Amino acid sequence: MLSGYVELIHGEAKRENSVQQHPLGTRGIDPNGNVFRYVSAGEALGAGVVVMQAAGIANHDMDLVTAATAQDATSVTVTLGGTAATLDQYKQGYLIVNDGPGEGHAYAIAGNPAADSSATLAVRLESGDDIRVALTAASLCGLMANPYSSVEVYDADDIDGIPAGVSTTAITSGYYCWVQTWGFASVLCDVASVIGLPVRVSDGTNGATEPLDRDGTHENEPMIGIAALIASVTTDYGVVYLQISP
Repeated sequence: MLSGYVELIHGEAKRENSVQQHPLGTRGIDPNGNVFRYVSAGEALGAGVVVMQAAGIANHDMDLVTAATAQDATSVTVTLGGTAATLDQYKQGYLIVNDGPGEGHAYAIAGNPAADSSATLAVRLESGDDIRVALTAASLCGLMANPYSSVEVYDADDIDGIPAGVSTTAITSGYYCWVQTWGFASVLCDVASVIGLPVRVSDGTNGATEPLDRDGTHENEPMIGIAALIASVTTDYGVVYLQISP
């Protein structure tokens, strides 16, 4: 389980590694107070681009038939849809009770075995996060992987999840690194920003930002920070004070 944060020296947030060094989602802080999260890359990433949570598995994400589970139980057995599960695919993710008895609860997952498509899967819960309300055969659950696992470029036309941060350097697909979530960062710009005003993820260029237009047709894209220091130029990289995750 995560606790506290990792103190990062200058430049450490730009170092990728083929071997995992920290739990995914670990919070790091550099000497300037900038905040980062530890991720795995689901595809090759360039420096200074907004990344997002990977897509969920449609046959795993909700309405899974759930075996009766007593209050205080430390594992839950669900029946998968037509997609297999790999070993620890949902480690440090969440089990969500989306309908029926126990609905509205989310539980932290410690790990899971591999399972074939349409087979049962026994999900182990993190110590202390035991079942609060007993589940019955009428309970339906879904599985969500760690949101910092296999992050990908924020796709303007195919949004899979929340903004997870901004890449600090070029990252090799399948490698581990840090993405920045708070503080001053260099970020790709789609439309020139105005210093001191909010910026959001772009609806036209993958991984980029543009000014937040509360009265326009794309006012619902997530805001990720405030334009700072320089008025960025289209296709250039500008300074953004990120406000994604403190």
